[in-house]
Amino acid sequence: MFTSRLSSWLRGQRARKALEKAPDPLASLDKGECPDCHGTTFLEGPHGGLAVNIQCAQCKSKFNIVPGVQGMHERI
Repeated sequence: MFTSRLSSWLRGQRARKALEKAPDPLASLDKGECPDCHGTTFLEGPHGGLAVNIQCAQCKSKFNIVPGVQGMHERI
């Protein structure tokens, strides 16, 4: 019983480390570049708190970002 719990825990730890090492697919937003088409022109949308919605002018992909905070972005 202890062995199965330990091996289960180890598998979970390995999976967590693999996720931590995985590159962020939206990291190019931190450089001001669209992750889909590599465009550099964005249209600004609604604001809420610190977050801003932006849309790529070329491919029309939409994102929610927190300007000035690296890694704070998501696709909408």
